[in-house]
Amino acid sequence: MQLLKKNLSTILFAIGLLLFVTYQYSFLATPYFWDELGVYIPAAQHLKDAGTISLMPSSLDPLYSRGHPLLYTFLNASAFRFFGDRVVVAHSLALLFAVLVLLSFYYILSSLFTKRIALLSCWIVAVQPLFVAMSIVSLPEMCLSLFLLWAIWALIKEHWLLFAIMSTLAILTKESAIVIVGVAFSFVVIKKHLMDKRYSRQQIRWALLCATTPMFFYALFLGIQRIQNGWFFFPEHIGYLHFNIVGFFDTNWLMCKQFFFNKSNFIIGSAAFVSLVYNLIYYKKANTFSFVVIAFIIISMFFSNVNFYMQRYLLIILPWVVVLGMVAIDNALKMYLKAPTWRAPILWIVVVVSCGLAIIHWDSNTFNDTCDTSYRKTVSLVQQTADWLQQQPWNQQRIEANFPIYQALQEPRNGYVKKPLNIAVNFQEKCKYGIFFKTKGIWDPLREHSYLKTLQLFKNDFAEVRVVEFY
Repeated sequence: MQLLKKNLSTILFAIGLLLFVTYQYSFLATPYFWDELGVYIPAAQHLKDAGTISLMPSSLDPLYSRGHPLLYTFLNASAFRFFGDRVVVAHSLALLFAVLVLLSFYYILSSLFTKRIALLSCWIVAVQPLFVAMSIVSLPEMCLSLFLLWAIWALIKEHWLLFAIMSTLAILTKESAIVIVGVAFSFVVIKKHLMDKRYSRQQIRWALLCATTPMFFYALFLGIQRIQNGWFFFPEHIGYLHFNIVGFFDTNWLMCKQFFFNKSNFIIGSAAFVSLVYNLIYYKKANTFSFVVIAFIIISMFFSNVNFYMQRYLLIILPWVVVLGMVAIDNALKMYLKAPTWRAPILWIVVVVSCGLAIIHWDSNTFNDTCDTSYRKTVSLVQQTADWLQQQPWNQQRIEANFPIYQALQEPRNGYVKKPLNIAVNFQEKCKYGIFFKTKGIWDPLREHSYLKTLQLFKNDFAEVRVVEFY
């Protein structure tokens, strides 16, 4: 009985993790969606098909690499090489990364706080709509989150060699991991050197050497890319960099609404925001954990501000927002409730309500990219279209289609069709039939093109697929 009580948090975590995996298991065969359908999976398929599974930029057409580091694509292609290039394989790898994130987060928080804080924080993270959706889509953000979790823990614990390794793996997964370098420099120079005055010159040199290690490898990657592809950064992405004062505040407010004041995490997010503001005001009192985590959140948000922003790009801050809020609530209960017997029940009530709020917002019934499970309705819409099309006598004719329809129909490995169909895009060829996807309120792909009649219309509350016959 004593052993059970001692390990109760770990047992409850294991049960929660098992329930999470069991729920996600039924969706592993869901066909690919949007960016995984259009970029990341075709990239892995090309590497595997060509037999050039490598981290070198020249191993992949820039149309698919987009100038990004290739570690995530390399891992996907390797999984395809050993287990087959089926949808289930890619999504199982994505789920594995999600499980490793939760396991790592539980271990990290157990070492920093208590097992109860670790358990409750992991539960809240696991049921957030963004995390649930991203757990089984083949996109790099979950893998990136895994490496950055360990990089931040290493920074807090001052394990500089581990930091160098994990931050390097992170930046080779996606260049947005460069934010961790800024966090490390802030930690060494501001916190340890100027505020605490703890580091000797030798310690500072070693810390800064490890902090710059990921930049060395990223610079090496860019140099090789310049030699092999003729440019450092993908030319089409240069235009995404911007800095506009009005846009800066608008995007920051959007980020705050999504990660601090969203209906799905309002209680924990609000507490995290209060904690963040308090620690910024009384920065001299901030402990190492608060300094590193808040620096990471702010620098990540700033980086997203000057780039093209999507909510999933900030999946990396979600676990830290949750634990920041959880610790703030736990500290508030200790401060204002003198009777310790009330603290645990109230904390559990907060967590249960927070989890309930998250679960009821899993499906927003809108086109919301992969920010919640509503993306499955778009997949279902495209699947209905593919199933109907495969029964039509004219399906072997050349068909005009837009994204994501053409990606779904021309490659059976994407999970929608049994054999590839003959697809044309951008109205470059005259076709008798066309299939077009659009979301509610977005530009109509048929607005500038006349057609004879609509053969079939598939739609839900926020999107439609129209099958037409041209003149």
